[in-house]
Amino acid sequence: MGDAELREQILRRLYNQRTEDFVQIGIHAVNSPEQREEIRIAEQLRQYGLIEFKRLNRYLGGPARITAKGVDVIEGTAQAPIAMNIDRRQTVNISGASNIQIGDGNMQEIQNSIAWLMNSIEKSDTSAKQKEEAKGLLQTFLEHPLVASIIGTTIDNLIK
Repeated sequence: MGDAELREQILRRLYNQRTEDFVQIGIHAVNSPEQREEIRIAEQLRQYGLIEFKRLNRYLGGPARITAKGVDVIEGTAQAPIAMNIDRRQTVNISGASNIQIGDGNMQEIQNSIAWLMNSIEKSDTSAKQKEEAKGLLQTFLEHPLVASIIGTTIDNLIK
């Protein structure tokens, strides 16, 4: 396994245990080359500010915890300052449920709301001219650069 994969693995482990004060890294390094590798990788992550790591000595490793910068890298709100293979795919298993919504950033909810609004305008008890004016204003709103950057390009099909 390469360093990029090891960095992601250790950072993700610390991310998953972020509610704990500190997590021990490389505690059995005397007898384990893998644990010595963990210590080496933890030092790299510390150098880039992604974790706090207090190395006790060469063979004992030390306590570590993820920093806010490390959390941002794992959650995808910041770029990693060192090569990492961050897997951002999500796996969702659902059984025996209904009315489930799965989406990135709740884009489905935004799409559904805009579609509902367009449908409501179309079904409203007003003149064709007022309907076209309302849909035009909605389209102008949705095409505004700030709104478009916030909502994204997924609304294109709904306003055309």
